[in-house]
Amino acid sequence: MSPSMPNGRAALVECGSVWGAGFSISPTLLLTASYIVKKSGDVEEERPRVRLLGSGTFKDADVLWTSERLNVALLRTANADSDIDEVPCVVGRLIGSGPRQAESTGYIEDGGRYSDERVTAIRITGIVDPGTWPESRSIRFDATRPTSTRGPGMGGAGLCVDGKLVGILVAVNQHEGWYRATPVADALADGELQRLLQRELNSPPGIIDLLPAGHTVSGALEEVSKADPANIQEVAAAQFGLSNLYYENVLSQAKRSFNAAAVAAVVGLVFFLASVTFAIATQQFAASVTSLIGGGIVEVVAGLNFWLYGRTSVQLNAFHLRLERMQRFLLANSVSASLTGDRREECLAQLVGVISGGTAEELAEPDDG
Repeated sequence: MSPSMPNGRAALVECGSVWGAGFSISPTLLLTASYIVKKSGDVEEERPRVRLLGSGTFKDADVLWTSERLNVALLRTANADSDIDEVPCVVGRLIGSGPRQAESTGYIEDGGRYSDERVTAIRITGIVDPGTWPESRSIRFDATRPTSTRGPGMGGAGLCVDGKLVGILVAVNQHEGWYRATPVADALADGELQRLLQRELNSPPGIIDLLPAGHTVSGALEEVSKADPANIQEVAAAQFGLSNLYYENVLSQAKRSFNAAAVAAVVGLVFFLASVTFAIATQQFAASVTSLIGGGIVEVVAGLNFWLYGRTSVQLNAFHLRLERMQRFLLANSVSASLTGDRREECLAQLVGVISGGTAEELAEPDDG
């Protein structure tokens, strides 16, 4: 199955003798690799030029923001192309591990020395897996046909998953043929970039969490149904996936409850302080009652949200207890399988009895008070 069509638009970016690709996040703003527009001694006076895919003309651009740590830059052109329909950009954040289909559009030289007439846009597809580099803030993109896409024109290109912009290509391993990308969600966490996008777009692009394909209830249940009943470890792994989905749903609910409670508490405090200030300043205590009542109502709502947060915390505690119980069962199964003779059969029978029936202590639910 091919990935969804990406939002935004690819672009050719050049600055002096350096060139590469970019990806638009609005009709006049685009992201690229910072090394493309980084000024050196021989190109000090050069301004970047941008040509959107589908446009026949270059436009001068200004560098609004760069990050050497992330190797990402934000450019702005003077005006948008009126003949090009721009699709609003939505940023994706890869959550969990597992392969995802991805795509990127950049440029390759037709041959000879670079000139804007000798480059061709090329769209490549491949696989990204956030679990490949679990300790790194970078994304590895393994292209399906890397041998034909190792030119410099892939640097700065946007990396898209399910039609969402997830990264900017910043480096390539020429020997093994994979690309390294900076997550756009990490770039958007930069305070300076957030302020710039707030000024230019009124609000930064939205960020959507992209879960692996199996992170749905139907997907998890399908994995359980496909597990080999004779393979205890496989059945347990499928059960872990279903339990983890429950954990992530509850955790997401807990975060939403806490955020809503915190916002409501701040709003209620503002109303309360406003009523007190107004009463002291004007000596009109009756007029401040409305604000005081409004603040009190909001604080009650905040209290209810904090109560919901506490309930979800109890659910998370129940998940951890069940997870610890399952781990002990798996360890007991592994130990039993290593035994021989009648002793092995006796231990396995006892383990089956505990798992299927359990004791009052084992099966007791946590007090959710």
